Amino acid sequence: MVKCPFIAIICVILLPFGAYSASIKDLGDVKVYSAYESGIAKEKVDWISGSSISEIMTRIWKTENGDIHIKSDLDGDGYLDEIFVRVVCLNGISLPVIVTHNSQLLLLWPFQKFDEFKLGDVDKDGDADIILPDNYAVMMDYEQSDHVRPELSEAIEAANNRINGGDILGAFKEAFSLFAGTPYKMGAAGEGDIGRFDRDPEVVTDVSDCVIMIEQLLAILRSGGDTDGFLSALLKIRYLDGDVRYEKRNHFNEVDWIPNNIAAGFIKDIMPVVLPDAPVVTGTISKKNWYAVKDKLEGDFSDLTEEEINKRIAELQGLGKSVPDEKGIVAYYPFEKMYVVENGKYSLNGDFVQSLPPVSIFNMINKDKSFKDKNGNWITDIIVSHTGFLVKDGNSVVVYHATSATDSALATTTQEELISFLSRRFIGKDSTSLVGFHLSKPILK
Repeated sequence: MVKCPFIAIICVILLPFGAYSASIKDLGDVKVYSAYESGIAKEKVDWISGSSISEIMTRIWKTENGDIHIKSDLDGDGYLDEIFVRVVCLNGISLPVIVTHNSQLLLLWPFQKFDEFKLGDVDKDGDADIILPDNYAVMMDYEQSDHVRPELSEAIEAANNRINGGDILGAFKEAFSLFAGTPYKMGAAGEGDIGRFDRDPEVVTDVSDCVIMIEQLLAILRSGGDTDGFLSALLKIRYLDGDVRYEKRNHFNEVDWIPNNIAAGFIKDIMPVVLPDAPVVTGTISKKNWYAVKDKLEGDFSDLTEEEINKRIAELQGLGKSVPDEKGIVAYYPFEKMYVVENGKYSLNGDFVQSLPPVSIFNMINKDKSFKDKNGNWITDIIVSHTGFLVKDGNSVVVYHATSATDSALATTTQEELISFLSRRFIGKDSTSLVGFHLSKPILK
């Protein structure tokens, strides 16, 4: 007797987003990563060992006309289960990914050729794991994320409904409501379980920093209304060409995040419109030096020995050895042009407010841009010191951002009037090196 649990499997995979695992490759609770690279599979396993035909049938699955047909006792009840997965070959991804689309399982395959796939229990947890060529594994077990709140799917749907109704301001506020009040934590996101150098979860809604907040909020606005779209957008916003590797992450706003997201069509530079004669700050970005001083891995690497961790850190430090220094040039809207003083009171400059779109992204520019080690040796210039959103609501402009403990008495994701922000950070601060905002606007499709 052969039964088909396809509907049951889909029901598990299409759980509400609260059960979504935080790894970026955990799309639909199906983890995709290299079994050998993760340290789970320490040596090659003969997946079709044994003389029993039935045993072989439970471990082999092949493609026919673009579909994968799996026969295996997935739930351990003694009966073979059948699953059908459509294979789609793509050039724009670096690792295999399983997604759900229109109630179907799709295996997005990054190569031009696929022949035979195998099935086994790589992590010895009793669940069926799919072994792909080049030793990649699709782990078919399910885990609850501690970092993604169930309200994410609700925020995605609500923001998309606002966008469809032409209410951009309302869409932004729906998306921001998910992050409002969350504690500040620098660098809380990474490459998830598959990360070679950073295994922090790739989706986090329980903590945030300034970059994570704008990336995830922008991904909600570009999601199309579903969690798959959110995840796809987030990858492309955070990584060059959506290539989920640490060295492809948009680490430097000056030469990575801003230009790459303009090129990818997620944001538009509005400086030529709001201030055609804007001044600029220039600096030298040395990724070679920046990587070379890194001294730790991020996330859980408890599966590695101390020797393996040290080797991995040395590999991380060498990532920039062949990367030439880059010249960063960033135009900015000076802070002093954003406000006026009348009768000793500060208020926003009406021309500045009028020039802004309903929602814009700011990158705060620092003219004293040198980043040095503890001995005073120059490592790299960092022109952008902070980022967030400016939201125009009538004559008011509000800053939405994730603030650090040094920026506010309460380290949190919050909002405040721009004039208040300027009063804290610039007005009357003769010694400040902060000079203004580079401004762009999100492109919503």
